[in-house]
Amino acid sequence: MSDDRSARGRTRPGTGATASEADALRAAYADHLRHSLAKDEDTATNRDRFLSLAMAVRDRLIDQWIETQKVYHASDARRVNYLSLEFLVGRAMGNSLINLDLYDEAQQAMARGVADGITFPAESISFFKITPVIKNATHIPGGLYTDTFWMAFNEAKWNSLSDQQRKAILKHSGLGIAMLAGWAWTNGDYVGIADMEKAGVKFHTLSDSEIAKMKTTLEPLTDEWLAEAKKRGLPAQEIYDYAKTMAHEYRASR
Repeated sequence: MSDDRSARGRTRPGTGATASEADALRAAYADHLRHSLAKDEDTATNRDRFLSLAMAVRDRLIDQWIETQKVYHASDARRVNYLSLEFLVGRAMGNSLINLDLYDEAQQAMARGVADGITFPAESISFFKITPVIKNATHIPGGLYTDTFWMAFNEAKWNSLSDQQRKAILKHSGLGIAMLAGWAWTNGDYVGIADMEKAGVKFHTLSDSEIAKMKTTLEPLTDEWLAEAKKRGLPAQEIYDYAKTMAHEYRASR
């Protein structure tokens, strides 16, 4: 019984593939789009395309992950678990491509039509070295979203700390560190924009009518969050209004 799935694009480094890695990565992407997500290019969303590429990259990591786990178990190695305050899952894709030495191949795949567009902050365009494969960028006045980062303590753990330890933590958190981090992010955007301008990327600014349409489209997300917050007994509207006020008061343009 023949099955076209036997020819699926799961080519991995070291398997003797004759096609270039860029072609193999593109084939694996198309394979996952069809067989893992049951989509084609006509019905796929940008998220579907991202997931397909992510799974194609994951295929190339799995064997190495398994071998690493074997080494850990054999040596009974101790592990340090680290949860970063800035755990940006989106960047795992770029890191994985770098670790597999597939970054150039991924860029080629994008250039050949794997993705029509991406939604990235300006600093990430430069960080991920995507600038060479884009020709146009759309600027959204006021931004599309505002990120929040926070540090949380287990209450029992916090109560177990000495006054000196608590003071040290409070001294290096709060509004001061938030403003420093915000400045670093904004500066990164300036660097990204400068790189794109240098590369000749053409900038477009979203019109007022399109911005209004975008806000209307996103309103259900806000309504959903407010409803969930109220369900949990939180002052939903007060929290939302405070967040909007703070985002406006400390906006980058100031």
